[in-house]
Amino acid sequence: MTTAIVVQARMGSTRCPGKVLADVHGEPLLSRMLARLALVRTPVKIVVATTTAAEDAPIARLAEREGAFGYRGQPEDLLDRHVEAARAVAAD
Repeated sequence: MTTAIVVQARMGSTRCPGKVLADVHGEPLLSRMLARLALVRTPVKIVVATTTAAEDAPIARLAEREGAFGYRGQPEDLLDRHVEAARAVAAD
């Protein structure tokens, strides 16, 4: 059985744009989250789901750099990004 943790991340938040890459004690917030998820003891695949929008390219690069699988999907469809990110890593 393949279990995935899908982290949704995008730069276009209306309340706090760019928060996923905001600096928290010298590291982007998303990096800190991924480091904590890497401590999960159950075997999982960590996927960062973001959009195909150009403004979200830094998120995809950060996910790759941190060793997470990056998935980019339609900006308008959050649920589809979740589903397709899970499919991309063959999650059950």
